[in-house]
Amino acid sequence: MSFLQENRFFKHAACDGPGSSLALWLLSKIVRSGRLEVTLPKGNVVELGDGSGNICGMSLPPLKNVLLLFFRPDPSLPDAFVAGKWRVTKGELEELIFLLLENEKQAPCKTLRGMISRIKKKFFHLRQYSPVDLSSHRVRHHYDLGNRLYRAFLDPEMFYSCAFFEKESDDLEQAQKNKVRITLERLGLDDKTRTVLDIGSGWGGLTRAIALRSDAEVTGITLSHEQFELANLRKEEIGEKKARKLFYELCDYRQHKEGQTACYDRIVSVGMYEHVGITQYRIFFDTIFRLLKQDGRAVVHSIVRRESDTTSRWIDQNIFPGGYIPAISEMIRPAEEAGLNVEAVYSHEGKNYARTLRLWRERFRRAKGELATEGYDEKFSRMWEFYLGACINSFDARQENLRVAQVVFTKALL
Repeated sequence: MSFLQENRFFKHAACDGPGSSLALWLLSKIVRSGRLEVTLPKGNVVELGDGSGNICGMSLPPLKNVLLLFFRPDPSLPDAFVAGKWRVTKGELEELIFLLLENEKQAPCKTLRGMISRIKKKFFHLRQYSPVDLSSHRVRHHYDLGNRLYRAFLDPEMFYSCAFFEKESDDLEQAQKNKVRITLERLGLDDKTRTVLDIGSGWGGLTRAIALRSDAEVTGITLSHEQFELANLRKEEIGEKKARKLFYELCDYRQHKEGQTACYDRIVSVGMYEHVGITQYRIFFDTIFRLLKQDGRAVVHSIVRRESDTTSRWIDQNIFPGGYIPAISEMIRPAEEAGLNVEAVYSHEGKNYARTLRLWRERFRRAKGELATEGYDEKFSRMWEFYLGACINSFDARQENLRVAQVVFTKALL
């Protein structure tokens, strides 16, 4: 920034007081590249960055919140957004998050922030410990927010995981049907399949699909009371005959058929592995090995990252307590140690999930007014907006970080 630009810059900010002037100056030290349009409290607008790329806009946060951005942007940035301390004024939230995070990598105090990051990693594994009682509490924190909320933005079958878009014309419903078809093909349902277990069965969409496509006895397990109740209510949708062979249990995977072995021909788990916690990975696959029959097959579907990392503090505190996105090696290694064979690893581009999330957000925004009358207030809406926007940013192809994997495991003698 030139001397003349800086003078003009602070002339605008001075009208809003010394706090705003200092906040804007600090923000200018963070945002060196890109184009960020900052709206000051009295309406003046200042552009930060080098003018490259798409323009994003935000209102100027209070000085305290900008200071916190230097030292711990996570959870400071989302906390301030949820509290209404700043808002998006131009573009979408995910683009703004991307711009800030890219600049944050080069921000001042890098040494101090690195030290804070190393300390966080030391305590990360402690937060990942998730015994049965704590797992139940953590699942209810997110999934028992109310079925009305999830009905508002999910597809009719209520799949809460990445949809697979095979064509540009695919809508959310078709893309979720694609995901179900592909998953069940990899699961290898056939005439000999007598028993199937779905670990983390959600609202029952996948178990209903399995029951309709086979004569197998299908069991779904979940820790969410809301999911359990709705899944049972929706059994009637597949007809009385099929419904007689569809069962749900409200229990932890570690306690399901405790002490029993070789119970299922097929086991599937979609979007649940991210909730297991890194310290329980071996237990998870030990459980699959115990419950799977000889020559059985299992499919585990999960978001994966390029390499091991930690979970966002804000996501851990507010959205998915105890959650963790694994590296693909953190799925394969504990499974092989448990005695399972890796038959195939299928990787799906992150853009599928980015598109899924954008469609969820569109539906959530359309339903906001109605949801507000049912207790989902403005603060909740801002939290959900940030959660969805942050997740869209995480699957941004420019970062090449997150993807979705389906790993096929078998239990057979080599």
